Amino acid sequence: MRKSWLHPQLSVLLAVLLLSPSAAWAVGPGKTDSAIPEAALSETQKILHVMNRLGFGPRPGDIERVRKMGLESWIEQQLDPASIPDIEMAQRLAGLETLKMTPAQTLVKYPPPQLLRGIERQLTTRMGMDPSAVANLFPELAEMRERRARREQQRARQNDGAQSDAMMEGSETQRQRRQQDRQAGQMRRALRGPQRLVLELSQAKLLRAIYSERQLEEVMADFWFNHFNVFIGKGADRWLVTSYERDAIRPHVLGKFRDLLGATARHPAMLFYLDNWQSADPNANQNPRELRQAYMRAAREAGLPPTGVIGEMLRERGFDTSEIDRRVRRQMGMDGGQMMGGQRANRRNRRGGTNTGQRQRRQPRQQRSQNRQRQQRKRGLNENYARELLELHTLGVDGGYTQQDVIEVARCFTGWTLTPLPLGQQFVYIDALHDKGEKNVLDRRIKNGGKKDGERVLDMLARHPSTAKFISTKLARRFVSDNPPASLVKKMSKTFLKTDGDIRKVLRTMFASEEFWSPDAVGAQFKTPFEFIVSAVRATGLEVAAVTERRRGGALQMALALREMGQPLYGAQPPTGYKDTAEAWVSTGALLSRMKISVGIAVGRLGGARLGLSPSLVEVDTPAQLVSNVSTALLGRELSGKTSAAIVSEIEKIMDEHQISGLARAPAQAREHLGRLTLGWVLASPDFQRQ
Repeated sequence: MRKSWLHPQLSVLLAVLLLSPSAAWAVGPGKTDSAIPEAALSETQKILHVMNRLGFGPRPGDIERVRKMGLESWIEQQLDPASIPDIEMAQRLAGLETLKMTPAQTLVKYPPPQLLRGIERQLTTRMGMDPSAVANLFPELAEMRERRARREQQRARQNDGAQSDAMMEGSETQRQRRQQDRQAGQMRRALRGPQRLVLELSQAKLLRAIYSERQLEEVMADFWFNHFNVFIGKGADRWLVTSYERDAIRPHVLGKFRDLLGATARHPAMLFYLDNWQSADPNANQNPRELRQAYMRAAREAGLPPTGVIGEMLRERGFDTSEIDRRVRRQMGMDGGQMMGGQRANRRNRRGGTNTGQRQRRQPRQQRSQNRQRQQRKRGLNENYARELLELHTLGVDGGYTQQDVIEVARCFTGWTLTPLPLGQQFVYIDALHDKGEKNVLDRRIKNGGKKDGERVLDMLARHPSTAKFISTKLARRFVSDNPPASLVKKMSKTFLKTDGDIRKVLRTMFASEEFWSPDAVGAQFKTPFEFIVSAVRATGLEVAAVTERRRGGALQMALALREMGQPLYGAQPPTGYKDTAEAWVSTGALLSRMKISVGIAVGRLGGARLGLSPSLVEVDTPAQLVSNVSTALLGRELSGKTSAAIVSEIEKIMDEHQISGLARAPAQAREHLGRLTLGWVLASPDFQRQ
């Protein structure tokens, strides 16, 4: 029977059912709860609707728990997450050490290649240290060169059209074992290097969404990160995104929109992602000494020594940095136009340092000329952040701004920059880079106030009617439907403006609206891959743990599955983030992928642990009863007629193939196997894909 784990005909049929207009499950009139606006929904339907929208779906026992508490009380509790004990989450996340690190600490612990190369150059070329001693001090250098060599070998094989002999020889089992060993080796190396930051952050997001009692908080954290998206694969952001989500997003998900907007605007991850750290008045006198002093002040305020993260790295490895400290205090020569993320290496001030003249004389004349041109190159105005601030973060594309407004906003944010990589990439405002002329944003004059120019823009945008409408529309699209009713958006916008952008109160307005409780809104939304996997784990009660250096679990498998499904966590490259409507995620290929994952969860091929299957689910007489039991356990209700019939028909075919005359008389192993297949098919069904 094991060869029948996935039937293409059923996969296609379920996909067709989901793509059909009538796929949403129908609801009928029923008993209403007096605490909720009048709606043609039964109490169970209301509970399911709320748990699918304010959270990632119910776990076993959740429906009865909410029924006992009272639906309105549960909603109010979710709107106040601090009131919900969530002790278990700390235990689940305990092994993910990078979640608590500051950006400077991540740079020290997992230094990027450009920082390692700079240290190697400093210690060997400038300080005369033996290269082998440097290699012992920084084993990451050898690993970095090994990775480069492997990539070059792989490219060479691809160019030659050759295949690995090892993968061509031996049995299928041997090839799978070699592949597993290779993947295990890659995982061990990843957990020792910067990739660990991505792996741990991704697993934490999954575990919080699956197991946290503060479900609405997790939904809003996902919503706001996508709204203020940054791409973890862009250079320095790998070391910054953990702090960005923890320090800029999460504290404000249910607070004032202005606070959230300001926290994202000032965070290094956003400044780097949208290039505002490079933005400066091109006509300003960009004095290298003044810039250097500003960088040093920011480093001191962050608690870093004069040598920044480099000094911390060396001290952690037992290196005496006293001589380096003295040199840096005397001659720290980072030029003001220096790029971060390895685009340009740190350069000393020409007037500082020992043996500077000798080094210059050893350089070819052409190289000295190029160095002077780089040092003299000035920063210019960069409009990237200003444009996305207006179009994606606040007003919306139809919010009434012009291209000239983009330019004026960019001028207001000149000087909002970052310290260089060796100093930990802290946010710093440098007045020397700021455009001190008068600006005109949305017909409002802004006189030079230095850093306050940007703050005034944020104040103006956070309280603008177009922002209220744009944010309300996106929230309604997330919680109600892809095309939310204009009447609901209007009510939410009014609350937004009246409460100075109080997100909690805007949500409360939506949850108390007739539009939210309309039968048309129930089951009308299609789950993203992230929502699908999280809800599947919650519905089945599967126990998933994180992968750490000391433990193996299934959370990482699920993160990798999301990558295959087109939604790698923190991996949206454009500032728009991932699409929030069904059309982006519904296709026959995507649905077949969900079918494989669903059955993989059911039969123990995904998740790191075999799913327990209650005997009561499979102790039935007919396939129809089996489908009914499983669907009720997972969905809290029966499947729609067409979907149920399709699954029943498939079970009957399998029984005929194996000459099973009735489920009651089938061997226990056969019943369990059919039960797991049914569970997988229900997870892949149109009913489960919608919320």
